[in-house]
Amino acid sequence: MRAVALAVVGAMADLPCTASGRIHDDPEDPMPCWERTTSLWEFPAEAADAFIGALGPESRSPLANVETGHLASPSS
Repeated sequence: MRAVALAVVGAMADLPCTASGRIHDDPEDPMPCWERTTSLWEFPAEAADAFIGALGPESRSPLANVETGHLASPSS
């Protein structure tokens, strides 16, 4: 894993808990924050396109960081 990560990321090292923001390259200095969480049953391609259009690099959104995540559905 380290051999691959070095080529992609450029650095791989143990981090103290105080440096965990580096994992996502989060800003290290304090800044305003607004957080909203919701769960979706679906996230079709049209929703992804709308998300990127509203918040992507060409959107001029004032937000510094926007993220979506995937949660695995529980086994039946």
